[in-house]
Amino acid sequence: MADEVRLSRLVHVRSRFTRSVSLPRDWERPDALDGYILTPSGRGILERLISSLDGTSPARAWSLTGPYGSGKSAFALFAGQVLGGCDAVGGKARALLKEHALPLWRKLTCVSSAASGPALCPVLVTGTREPLESALAAGLLAALRRVPADRQPRGLAKTLHNLAQPGQGHRTAALVTAFEEALEFVSAPESGCGGLLLVIDELGKFLEYAASHPDEGDVFVLQALAEAAARAAKPFLIVTILHQALDRYTAHISASRRQEWAKIQGRFEDVAFEEPTDQVLRLLSQAIERKGPEPLQRSIERCGRKLATEALALGSRVGSLEKKELGELIEACMPLHPAVTLVIGPLFRRLAQNERSLFAFLSSGEPFGFQEFLHEFRWGPQGGELYRLDRLYDYVATALGGALFSQHRGKYWAEVQSVL
Repeated sequence: MADEVRLSRLVHVRSRFTRSVSLPRDWERPDALDGYILTPSGRGILERLISSLDGTSPARAWSLTGPYGSGKSAFALFAGQVLGGCDAVGGKARALLKEHALPLWRKLTCVSSAASGPALCPVLVTGTREPLESALAAGLLAALRRVPADRQPRGLAKTLHNLAQPGQGHRTAALVTAFEEALEFVSAPESGCGGLLLVIDELGKFLEYAASHPDEGDVFVLQALAEAAARAAKPFLIVTILHQALDRYTAHISASRRQEWAKIQGRFEDVAFEEPTDQVLRLLSQAIERKGPEPLQRSIERCGRKLATEALALGSRVGSLEKKELGELIEACMPLHPAVTLVIGPLFRRLAQNERSLFAFLSSGEPFGFQEFLHEFRWGPQGGELYRLDRLYDYVATALGGALFSQHRGKYWAEVQSVL
């Protein structure tokens, strides 16, 4: 029909959900948090960090563990900017905190100057396949370089430059000493900071490297740093981010080394970063944006309302959502069929160990994916095609292939495949 247009002209995925977060790259970008949603999980973890600052909690080191694509890196960026961002990015992050978690913002203003200026000096490290110690030294050196040139600690900077070089073997003691010296330096009144915030994103890459190259580095620096943070007189907070528990990275090392690695985990407070299904549905509705000619938008809305009514009449429920909100979310997720909207969150949570996240599905151009669907099908005043379960199945089967059958529910996938 002449009035029909491709769905790609009417439906988009907001840019906030189409790119991954890099802590070093995005730290000073004022737009890095545009569209960020502070979820209940994020509020709970941030409250733990702030409670450490005001002394109500003795914890100084945390390990955030959650599936791929669950928003851990975005949260780490937000938390870092709240606790230690410069005027522009920090002010924006704290304004977002005030808007969405006023009691938590008030608690923060009571324990530090973070409401008006930086409180902690951020040390940002993102996982690569190299010795962890080298990356930690480079991250601390980069953090100290943010200090005005006339006040930089020259001797410490030289030490860190040397520690960051590859091929030096184990250097835990020297690195811990460097962090302790840096803590004293940044905590001095003239430095304008109250302590250190060390964030290690994608820690798993360092662990994988250490497991296969035991002579090139020492992951026990994590334990030593956590112990240094616990005994420090000034605030020294450590946050690590993992896709799976630390012991999952020890499958191919000796039993004695596994026991030693378990001691490292014991120095960190493990926090599960996994949003409930109802929150995932809210995020999905925020990610999908509809624009274009008003008649076509009204057509999509009418179809969405009709399908939402039918889904609710069948008894569809998600978590603690009230029927009214669930209906609104189903409509907001159009052109996803309600059956897809309701199962896609739990599905990708199960598949997250294969790095197949909900937002990868939304933004990638893979076969049978959402973007291919939007560019292939059209919508008109009388309606159009919906993204249905059969297409979602084809997407998952194509994207993961044999990996579907190797997981603990693989036999069920095999049964479905044989029936089809």
